[in-house]
Amino acid sequence: MTILIKRIHLSNFKQYKEVDIIPESEPGIFVFIGKNHLGKSNFLNAICWCLYEELPFKESIDDSDNDDEELLNKDAKEINIFNETTVEIDIQYGEKLYRFIRKQRPTQKSYLAILLKKGEQWESLDQSNYRNIIESFLPKDLREYFIFAGENVEELFSAGYEKKLKSGVWKLSHIEVLDRAIDHLGKISTTVQKFASKSNMVLFEPQKKKDDLIRQNEQNKDRFKKIEEEVVNLKVLRKNFKEKFETFRQYKNLTEKRSDLESRIEEIDKDNHQFKEEINNLITSNIAFLYLKKTFENVKDKIEEEQNSGFLPPSINSDFIEKLIQDNTCICGNKITKGSKEFNNLKKILESVEDANRLKPILDDKIRIVNVINNINNFLDRFESIRNKKIENSSKRDRLDRDFKNIKEELKNVPNGEVGNIEDSIERIERSIDEINAEKARIQMEIERDEKEIESLNNLINNELKKQKENEASIKKIEIIAESIEKLNKVRGRITGQIRTILSKNIEKYFKNLFWDIDDYEIIQFSDNYKLEIRKRGSDSNEVDFSKGEKKVLGLSTLKAIAELSGFKNVPIFFDAPLTNLDTEVQENVLKMLPSFAPDKQVFVFNLDDREMINFAESNIKKNHIFWLVKDLDYKRSTKIIQK
Repeated sequence: MTILIKRIHLSNFKQYKEVDIIPESEPGIFVFIGKNHLGKSNFLNAICWCLYEELPFKESIDDSDNDDEELLNKDAKEINIFNETTVEIDIQYGEKLYRFIRKQRPTQKSYLAILLKKGEQWESLDQSNYRNIIESFLPKDLREYFIFAGENVEELFSAGYEKKLKSGVWKLSHIEVLDRAIDHLGKISTTVQKFASKSNMVLFEPQKKKDDLIRQNEQNKDRFKKIEEEVVNLKVLRKNFKEKFETFRQYKNLTEKRSDLESRIEEIDKDNHQFKEEINNLITSNIAFLYLKKTFENVKDKIEEEQNSGFLPPSINSDFIEKLIQDNTCICGNKITKGSKEFNNLKKILESVEDANRLKPILDDKIRIVNVINNINNFLDRFESIRNKKIENSSKRDRLDRDFKNIKEELKNVPNGEVGNIEDSIERIERSIDEINAEKARIQMEIERDEKEIESLNNLINNELKKQKENEASIKKIEIIAESIEKLNKVRGRITGQIRTILSKNIEKYFKNLFWDIDDYEIIQFSDNYKLEIRKRGSDSNEVDFSKGEKKVLGLSTLKAIAELSGFKNVPIFFDAPLTNLDTEVQENVLKMLPSFAPDKQVFVFNLDDREMINFAESNIKKNHIFWLVKDLDYKRSTKIIQK
């Protein structure tokens, strides 16, 4: 699709206070003419800054007032030091119209916006896609092939140009599309090959594991069979021992009963010994009180007789009676009056209190005597209880002793240790049977587990066998891919060879059209690696020391040759100072070549107001395609552009 510049607007950019350029919407040459210092190169810088945020071109001026890195126009800065710099470019791409806007204020980063016109409105596009949009219009890597300075065009052949030129030509001619296709097919082939290789390895490993499990399973089954036989033999042996044990079962029971009797007799003897010690301790600590028990009981009875006769009245608290008299209160709690019967009774009680209280110690002695008598009675009860237990134990021991002697008599003829040996043998057999059964269960689990895993591996192997059949198709696919890559490489080789041949022939043709001493050169061509090979007539060497003018002619010829390539067909060209440093004859040749330089696109040429360029423009360019750079009379340090 055709790419056309529809509008370029500069606001406060370098020498331009306010400029709005609207080229005619058709391919052709657009010439911008002006004296030095007016900003021809900076116009190209404005385009590069808007699209790539770059300023690749140097102004060939000595005016220090403008020759600095500041973007902001000097006149705009005098008005406001924070004035905004803006560059807008409207680009038509097929039926769509895009607007690229980059803005920046001093001390701040620039900001890019890309808009798409829909109807009468402009809509912002997704910021994450800006780079792809710019690359589809004017690729950054190819910028120097469509925006270039004529005075530096010879630098196309500076050190390392071969790799750069080769990369640019291949991008323009879409060789990279073929390279990506070849690379993509190679990756697909590698992936398919890895899949096939991996599938074979996956099949090998489970098959090996399955074989190992089958062998292990057979061994486990053999071992399981032997264990079953061993269990049967042990059960037979256990049966024989149990039959033999029945013969001696009665002796075993007697032996156990004898052991039980021995333990019980021993326990009774221990208890009797303890009872004896307790009786001795009780007698030792209480014998004196035991002898006085009768005396204590007589004294207690005498005191109780005195109590019952009233000779020992209960003690009365004199303080309590005095308080009642002082408060005129009866013992029952009612109020009384002095001189009343109740009041006089309280006074009589108070008079007899002291005599009654003197008999109180006798009552206290009675309490202590009663306690002693109770302790003696407790001792006698405890003594009687222990004695009865001891008598009971002794009777029990006599019975146990008789049973023990009888059992001992019965066990005289029993073979010594026979019962214990038979029983131990049976216990050992039982343990062996348990251990073997445990091993049998473990082996059974292993057999079941292995059979399940073998079944799982069978399924995996069957699936992998199916995949192998699929791999046969994959192998065919690999062969087809390899054949396709081979064909693409052949096509690529033919295309790259043709491009290099066409480029070499066009460079040679345009160089001879432009250069004044065309007969001096025999061969002008590019090598496989895009190194320019030039041989003068009568020379065996391809190394030629070119002058600056010759390099410029070579550069222009190269750009013209590249312009013939299809990938470069629709991109506009911005050409700064194409006649600089060229001899008159070459200048004439360049001017003659310009109308045919790129007939299918817009070509913007920026040049000094040389008489040759002015005559050429007025004679060969449409009037509305000519623009003049002049001083802006409204702003002393700015430039404006006038469309003729």
